[in-house]
Amino acid sequence: MGLYDDLVPTDAEQKLIAAAARGKVCDFTDGGKLDSDAKNGASWGLERWVRAEVIVALTTLARADWPVAAKGVRLLGARIEGALDFEEATLDRSLWLWRCHIGETVALRRARARAVSLQGCFLKPRAGRAIVANDLRCDGPLFLRDSKIIGEVFMLSAAIAGDFSCKGATFEAAQGGNGKAFSADRMTVEGGAFLGNINAKGEVRLLGAKIGGNLECQGATFAAVEGSDGKAFSTDRIAVEGGVFLGNIDARGEVRLLGAKINGNLDCEGATFAVAESGDGSAFEAEGMTVEGSLSWRNIERVSDIVDLTHAKVGQLTDDAKSWQGISALFIDGFEYGALVNAPTDFRTRLVWLAKMPTVYFWPQPYEQLVKVLRQMGHEHDARQIAIAKQNAYREKVKLRPLNRVWLRVFKATVSYGYEPWKALYWIAGWIIVGMIAFFLAFEIGAMHPSKERVFMSECYATTDFESARRLGKCEGWEKVGRSMINKPLYMPTDYPRFQSLVYSIDVFLPFVDLHQESYWLPSDKRWGLLALVYFWLHIAVGWFLATMFIVGFTNIVKKD
Repeated sequence: MGLYDDLVPTDAEQKLIAAAARGKVCDFTDGGKLDSDAKNGASWGLERWVRAEVIVALTTLARADWPVAAKGVRLLGARIEGALDFEEATLDRSLWLWRCHIGETVALRRARARAVSLQGCFLKPRAGRAIVANDLRCDGPLFLRDSKIIGEVFMLSAAIAGDFSCKGATFEAAQGGNGKAFSADRMTVEGGAFLGNINAKGEVRLLGAKIGGNLECQGATFAAVEGSDGKAFSTDRIAVEGGVFLGNIDARGEVRLLGAKINGNLDCEGATFAVAESGDGSAFEAEGMTVEGSLSWRNIERVSDIVDLTHAKVGQLTDDAKSWQGISALFIDGFEYGALVNAPTDFRTRLVWLAKMPTVYFWPQPYEQLVKVLRQMGHEHDARQIAIAKQNAYREKVKLRPLNRVWLRVFKATVSYGYEPWKALYWIAGWIIVGMIAFFLAFEIGAMHPSKERVFMSECYATTDFESARRLGKCEGWEKVGRSMINKPLYMPTDYPRFQSLVYSIDVFLPFVDLHQESYWLPSDKRWGLLALVYFWLHIAVGWFLATMFIVGFTNIVKKD
């Protein structure tokens, strides 16, 4: 005698048995005339009651006198009494339940099924988990579409050969429970996993899951419950052959993709990420994530608290400035991306993005990564400004010796750490103009004198009566050169190079040119000439320094990156 041979079916159950034999849907809503809202199933009369044992017997073909067509057991609008206990059973026929009220646990632990669908159903067990399907093996799809399930759905290590769809479903963690609404760690889905528009009150877990298609969660709501650890959607170490779509989700708790591997795109466009009121941690945690395609972070409605992309790798980054604004801290050390696509590339916007990093430490890699990508994209000016910002951050955040800090300030002021060597030309031009004025004044007040012995050792140069010497024929070929600020002219040969303050300043300042001024004129070593001599040596020193900085920066002798 079989386990279910002593079951005596009621009229409602006879209706189900007859429908199953013909491959028809057993409709207890009378074509929609009766209440089809499964939440109200507790008030339905006996004419709509079906014992769970009858459904188990039908799907497992436990009774030879209850034949079931290949289409399986198909039931609409029934109140199912008792626990649907398929633990370690083989469901030889598919089970399709629409808008049914289920008041006990659905047990599929270590079961083998063709296909299971609970669509629009209401599940609220008196105690324990709502669905227990760990180690389930399903050869076809598994659907929980539009169902409302109060109590944890427990599907660890379940294997689904088809699609897994929960579109429009509501999951609520049991009060006083562990705060988890849906647990499917290490689940394997050969098709796609569809969680679009679900409403989850409690953590949804897919840790270590493997999805053969896409993981689609568009429009879903994830909310951590009070008393939990603040996690709303956890997919650590998930492997997805397709893409992950989180567009327009509303997450009130931590969204986690630590170590996730996604062969397609990760789309977060229009999403809201916020930490739970009762929790802490990050709003979006994706440390070590790998995305072969694009990470889309655009039109984000709101982000509060931390976004962590430490050591994540994505093929492309698509974003906009607004979507990063609400972040309290952005961790992107080690974050790698191949290109910026449909994303701002101007350095000002990107500097605001980098400024979201915590200011306590100096992380060079985010700057270097951005510089690399901008250069590859041809945005050399923007890349250069980011590189300069990196050196500024280094100078400000790293504890340096005073001399090193001074040197970096000088290095920045002159050639922007070697990234803008032409800035030295402005300094060179400025010093040349200052030198021109200084040497002009020095000459006019008598602080400059010819440097050739044939001039300053000549009697004509030192005479106090030049005109008398000329009449005596002693100073032929000499002439008088007036100076406007003192009444003491110079007496010089007519073929001696005249003093030109601008040319002299250039000649003294630039170490690699000879304009035949410095070798003919020198400051004196008396009174104002001594001051001119000090400036003369300073002019030379600054010239050597700035010229060297220009050449070093222009020729990239100093490796900057």
